[in-house]
Amino acid sequence: MNRPSAILACVSALVLGSCLAQFDRTLFDFTEGPIAFRLEADDIDVPPELVDESTGECRVARLSCSDPACDLEAAACNVDDECVAVREAVLFEVVSTADDYLAEVTRVAWVLLEQVSVRIAASSVNVPISSLRVRWAPVEAPMTAAVDLAAIGRIEPGTGPRELEVQVIESGAQDLQSHLVSFDDFRLFVVIEMGLEPGSTCPRGVMDMEVSLRFLLTTETIM
Repeated sequence: MNRPSAILACVSALVLGSCLAQFDRTLFDFTEGPIAFRLEADDIDVPPELVDESTGECRVARLSCSDPACDLEAAACNVDDECVAVREAVLFEVVSTADDYLAEVTRVAWVLLEQVSVRIAASSVNVPISSLRVRWAPVEAPMTAAVDLAAIGRIEPGTGPRELEVQVIESGAQDLQSHLVSFDDFRLFVVIEMGLEPGSTCPRGVMDMEVSLRFLLTTETIM
């Protein structure tokens, strides 16, 4: 949502400096979240061409890279010239900061993204995750316009809640900060990538994740 700018009320002032002096600045320190995301096995199913069920269990087939079945966007070659099933799941939620301050009587002067936290609340996923990325985009923008906000490395399968080590992408954070000066909502994405080696079991289970964003935000209110 486009944020109304209270400073427009000063356009008719004879002396701009005296107008700006009538603003009262307030600092808000708040956290958006936890924002919940759920990954299910159906989101990362293996293409039929790469499935081997000869043992009675779904596994990634052992195929050479020259096999026609390996000629897919969802496949890649490993160092042994065998076909790897490459899977990606994209989850998203719309986030709004509108309730964190009185947007109707203020304008946002400055935003700082202090922290990005990612937590696994529960997981029964049986295969490792190669990488996880947190991305963001304006609400009206296509998903292809999303930019990286944070990156997480390999996540081994395991049970029990745990915090993940997060690397914040500075350029993406700065873009989001600039966006929130003028708008109070955006789309937040979690992009999960897997590279399933030949002979490995097909993905099963569910993973519940939580993403939290901590902001410092300065507003100016007309007095």
